Parts: sequence; structure tokens; C-alpha cells
Amino acid sequence: MNLIECRGLTKSYGGNNVVNGIDLEVPEGSVFGFLGPNGSGKTTTIRMILGLIAPSAGEIRVFGEEIPKKLESVLPKVGAVVEGPGLYPSLSPRRYLERMANHSRYSRPKDQRSPDISAALARVGLDKVADRRSKALSLGMKQRLSLANALLFPRQLLILDEPTNGMDPQGIVEMRDLITELASEGSTIFISSHILFEIEQLCSHVAVVQHGNLLFQGELDSLRAQMPTRISVKTSDNERVALLLSEQFGAIVSTDRVGQEAGIIEVDPNQIAPEVLAKAVVGAGFELYELHQERPTLEEAFVSLTGARSDVY
Repeated sequence: MNLIECRGLTKSYGGNNVVNGIDLEVPEGSVFGFLGPNGSGKTTTIRMILGLIAPSAGEIRVFGEEIPKKLESVLPKVGAVVEGPGLYPSLSPRRYLERMANHSRYSRPKDQRSPDISAALARVGLDKVADRRSKALSLGMKQRLSLANALLFPRQLLILDEPTNGMDPQGIVEMRDLITELASEGSTIFISSHILFEIEQLCSHVAVVQHGNLLFQGELDSLRAQMPTRISVKTSDNERVALLLSEQFGAIVSTDRVGQEAGIIEVDPNQIAPEVLAKAVVGAGFELYELHQERPTLEEAFVSLTGARSDVY
């Protein structure tokens, strides 16, 4: 079952399609990474899914319900952090959450008892600053407070737009652990982020958008599988080994780093198997220091899809 389904989703401003007819499917139980360069339409898509802005064309369904018509029944199941924290600067985190718990008819699931605000603050690491004014909090702390608001009630779906924005390295690790914990408890997590390493650590599925167009969606491993793997080799004489592999096996060897101190050479495993390569190198009298087969990273797959240069338009 897909918790989020978009068909032909389009948003236009001044005749320009910021989101251009995308079909999006977010499976239940997934941690779904929504990726794209700046200006690619990620936040606009999220705002349409949440009913904050109306699409110019297309359909959106969340929990099988049409958006925006069924917001009142859908949103109590959804927690969201979109475009950074919007807080009351004079209120403490505790008072802010007390107010937000009853602020909107959409915030509280039916028949849900009052939330445990202290527990929500502790879960995002703000228990020690619970009574400090929000205007005195760092950006990372404000981001945590927005997440605490999203977690006031049990949520089946969490939509997080750049959830680690402004956080220090420890905060990023804590956020990653919290997202993993929430997913293990049964929540479906939809994350928009620029930190590809974090997405690679967390996500089971990804979608990549650029210029409002959907370039890929599916399992993360399927995206990486579209990229060639490589064998990285370090020997006692990289230059001569590269020549050996080229002449004896017809292998195309990347020599960008050949001859450099502590350098490596890279070989396509489709042209020569790792065990054959190792036997050839040792058999020719060279010392083999390192040999390992590398999978492409999410960053490499992302750049392959979107281009190596930033495209501001």
C-alpha cells in the first residue's frame, strides 16, 4: 500500500512549471528520501501534499484520501516539519507545545488524550531548555522543537523537510537515531534533505527530482544498481599493473591516480573478475596491497542523474 500517491502533480507560477506532472508513490513502512538540487520543486511538492497550497493540475492521495478535500480526516495522522521552524519567540518550548496541542482542529487525532509534552521534549533532547524562551534557542534547537510538535501525538506518517538543518554533528546523529526509532515503531517517514550521506544511511526508497521533473523513484539499491561498480586496486607498481591488465585482459583501467604515492587503480569488474585480477597481479610478481569492489554511493548516483554542476535558473 502507498501512503502517498501523486498523479500528474503540477504547480505553475507565472506560466513556469515548478512541479511538472510528477507521479510519486511512497510505500507504507518506508523511509523515503526526496532528493533534488535547490529549486527543483521539493518543498512545493511537500506543501501540496499537506494541502498548504493547491496544485495547478494532478491528483494527490494520502492514506487513500483525496487532498485537499479530506484534510480533516488525513492530517491528524500526519506530523510535519516544513521549511524550518515557525515559532512564537516569546514562548518557551513547553508553552509553545501546550499551545500547539490545541491550536488546530487538524492537530489532535479524535479521542486522543492530552499529549505528554515533557516526553516529547525529552525525545528530541530539549528537556533541559524546556522553559527557556524560544528566541534564545539556536537554529538546531528550534528545528528539534518543530519535530517535537510533529511528535506530540502518534503519527502514521512523518513528513520532514530538511530536518537536520542547523544541527551540529551530534544533533544530526541523534536525529538519525530518532528517525530510525520512529520507523521501527511503524511510522512511514518522508524526508527531503540535501545531506546525501544521511539519506543513504536512513532510507529504503528514494525519489530524485530536477527542474520539477521526476528523474527516478524506487528502492535505493535500484538507483545504485544503475551505476557501474568498480574494483579498486593498490599494488607495488600501479603503472605496470595497469599496462598488464590492459594488454592481457583488454581491461579499461582508470589511471587518474596511477603512480601517485598511496595511489590506486580502478578496473571495471565486468571486464575482469576480482579473483582473476588478483591471480594475474601476484603471478606477474607484483605485490598486491589492497583489492576491494566498491558499490557506487548515493552521491555518485545523484550526480549522474542531475549533473555535476549546480544549475541555478
